[in-house]
This record gives sequence, C-alpha cells and structure tokens, in this order.
Amino acid sequence: MCARPNVSEQRIPQILEAALRIFGEQGLTEARMEDIAEAAGLSKATIYLYFDSKDVLIEKLLFSYLDQTLAALGEVSTEHDTTRSTLKAWVSRFTTELEENIGYTHLGLEFLSLAARKTELRAALTSYYTKYSELIAQILQDGTESGELDRHDTATVASAIIASCEGMHLIWLMAEPKPSLNVQIWAMVETTLNAVATSNPKS
Repeated sequence: MCARPNVSEQRIPQILEAALRIFGEQGLTEARMEDIAEAAGLSKATIYLYFDSKDVLIEKLLFSYLDQTLAALGEVSTEHDTTRSTLKAWVSRFTTELEENIGYTHLGLEFLSLAARKTELRAALTSYYTKYSELIAQILQDGTESGELDRHDTATVASAIIASCEGMHLIWLMAEPKPSLNVQIWAMVETTLNAVATSNPKS
C-alpha cells in the first residue's frame, strides 16, 4: 500500500490565506472556524488536523506575517547600496502593502490588543520588534562605515525610524481623506536620516 502523500505544504498556506481573508472581514473574535474552512474549500475537520483551535490559527497567522515582514526587509537591504536608498525602498514596500490591503490593516490593532493579554503573542511581537530594530540598525551601521552617516547610536535611530513608520500608520488609518502613506512616512524617515547624515561624505 502506498503511503498517503503529505499535503501540509499546500494545505497550511491555503488555510492561512483563507483565515486572513475571513479575519479581515469579520475580525478575530467573530470569525468562526466553519467560515475559514468554507473559504479554504476544506472541511472543518480538515482545518483541525492542522490547527487545534482558532487561537492556534491566529498565532500561526501572526508568526507567518512577522516572518515574511522581516524576510522582506532582509531582501531590500541586499538590493541597494546606500542607507538612504535601502530605507526608501523599504518604506515604499511597507506602505504599498498597507495601502493595497487596507481592509486587513485593522487586524494589526486586534493582534496588539490580543498580545496584551496573551504571553506567547506578546513574546512573538517583542522578538519581532527586536529583530526589526536590529536589521534597521545594521543598515544604519553600514551607512556609518561607508561614510554616508555620522557616527551615532544606531539602536536609538533605528527605534526612531520604526516609531515613525508605526505611528504614522496609526494616524493614517484614522485620517479622512487619506494622504499618501508613503509620502508621510518617508518625510519622517528622511528627516531622521538628515539629522545623522555626514556633512563630508566619502567619495
């Protein structure tokens, strides 16, 4: 008898995509596993083969998103030669994704609220922001070593840049009509970079 094929690599992304859509439409609290199963074209029993509960599915969805975000920043950092061009490309990618998926952006607020009550989610977000800050700090350090930026506390500047992105995103969510998120965030990041840019860049 042939062994049953392992379809986890296809099923899990299929379920996560459906979960993102349903959570985006209904919210984390109101969404039901039955709705996610229907959206994924699977039975509820099949969903439970991969995720023991809705809470486990929510955690996996959050972890997957955070991993993808960090991977995207890592990719951008290898594609550009200067700190300014790298961060500008990252802001563009970050804001484009948010603007194209505005229907899902409120999920970020729900995740934050949930993390305030759940230790594992809070630990995941803390780990994410630590890694996020370290990646930005490394980009800044590369700029310092190349002579593009003056010597400075890269961790502090990285925190300022991340705060600019996250804070402006929240303000943008509430704004009507909505301005260009890319323009708003890049203006703040560029101002931060200008504050630490060297006045005598190396040739």
